[in-house]
Amino acid sequence: MPSSRDVRLPHFTRLVAFLFGTAVALLGALLASTYISRLSQHRGYLLVAVEDVVRAKIAARPRRTVVIVVDGLRADRAEEMRVTSLLRAEGQCLRMDVGLPTVSRPVYAVLSTGLEQDRTGARNNDETSPLAAESIWDVARRSGLTLEVRSELSWWTQLFPSAFERDVRLARADDGFQEPLARDVTLIHPVYVDENGHDFGAASPEYTAAVTRADEEIARLLRALDLSRDLVVLTADHGHRARGGHGGDGAEIREVLTCFAGSGVLRQRETGRLDARTFAPALSMLLGVAFPKHMRAGEDDLDALGRLVDPARLGRPFVDDRLAAIAHFREENAIAVERFSGGSTRSWGELMTMLRVRQLLRALAVSAVGLLALVLWVRRSGVRARSVIVHVVIVTTVILVAYALLAGGLDSNSINKRAFFIRNASIAGGLGVVLGRLVGFVERRLARDRSPIAQLDLATFSAIALVTFELAHLAAYGWPLGCPIPSPYLFFAPFLASMATLFAGLDVVLGAVLGGASTFRARDAP
Repeated sequence: MPSSRDVRLPHFTRLVAFLFGTAVALLGALLASTYISRLSQHRGYLLVAVEDVVRAKIAARPRRTVVIVVDGLRADRAEEMRVTSLLRAEGQCLRMDVGLPTVSRPVYAVLSTGLEQDRTGARNNDETSPLAAESIWDVARRSGLTLEVRSELSWWTQLFPSAFERDVRLARADDGFQEPLARDVTLIHPVYVDENGHDFGAASPEYTAAVTRADEEIARLLRALDLSRDLVVLTADHGHRARGGHGGDGAEIREVLTCFAGSGVLRQRETGRLDARTFAPALSMLLGVAFPKHMRAGEDDLDALGRLVDPARLGRPFVDDRLAAIAHFREENAIAVERFSGGSTRSWGELMTMLRVRQLLRALAVSAVGLLALVLWVRRSGVRARSVIVHVVIVTTVILVAYALLAGGLDSNSINKRAFFIRNASIAGGLGVVLGRLVGFVERRLARDRSPIAQLDLATFSAIALVTFELAHLAAYGWPLGCPIPSPYLFFAPFLASMATLFAGLDVVLGAVLGGASTFRARDAP
């Protein structure tokens, strides 16, 4: 007659699983809680300091300069504004690529320094330390100009604490354009367009109303200026998706409209193109001051300055001096790149490609070790390949879909508010674990396999896979994130992966506990 026996996980297996799951959960918690602070490094990367001296004085410096950064203003909506037509008639408007990530503080850094996000080290909105890269605002202040910033945010003065003599903090309802201009250079930064974009989306009536408000307020300012003597620059830091949000690589987010009008600007009716790294050098030239010393030079867009400025207004000696300075910057950058590359290249593009290849090789090395661990685990545990694939695909898909639905997408916009991200990622991770357990239970029932170790093996496999990804990401990009930065999805992935790692570790712990507590009656063979 067949006999009955109790089946449960051996004590040693339970203990090992419990300790392993706890370690994985703690690793996930550590990586999740530190990733935001690891993104930015405001000391910068591969900075090349080139000292610049203006040897020929500008013929006509603007009486007043107003730089307007309308936060979150899409290029297509900017084209519809009345002030855009007015500015184009007195200068030119250009489509400008702000680079990645399309997040506010990093783009403020790009606009101010002429340096890309890879090398400024500004990659999110959370880091408040000053930027090491020199800004156009610091150069202007050092040249004797007076500067003022008007914004709801303190971010400009946090990035460049010594640049602005006056910092006017606006409320959301304030008209930042109404107060008279009392400084040589005034940076006005209305944020309400971006706020309505986040709250309601760029396709909403509320976003349209905010754009209309900006149009009206800027128009009133223009009526008080004389563009034969004054300079106005209108731009944005990023656009918005129709449903709201930014951070990714879409054209509606990454391209903004930038208009230069007035003193020293060459008139051009057609809409041209501009790299955001050329914004600060352009402003430097129109103000008659030196270029920011860390600006990108080499495979750059600095030749666009020749199409932007009016030599008749600025003076041919000054323009020639600035063009010679650009050549000097390029040569100094080429020498520095050759040093960074160990003599392999003088090109920034080729250097970045070399660095990306090294990142890939480091990630592959760690991934190979992780893959070996997974293969050994599967062979040791006897888990069927189909079970592993089904489990991992189901859990991963549920976490991604659930998070995307809760947060409105899989990009940096969904992490702008830490509490918002933690809530949504926790819900998505919990759903993934619960559904993974349910699928594993159903599959074991169909296979008539009631062993408590089967579910634990699946959970452990997922934990090893996630830890492998996390370690490969760290090996590739460093702690903090190095240079160059990952593509948008690899940039974003560790946010979710670290939360998934946390839940995978907890799942292993749960499996160890339930595997010891759950028993069932199994029949021995006769």
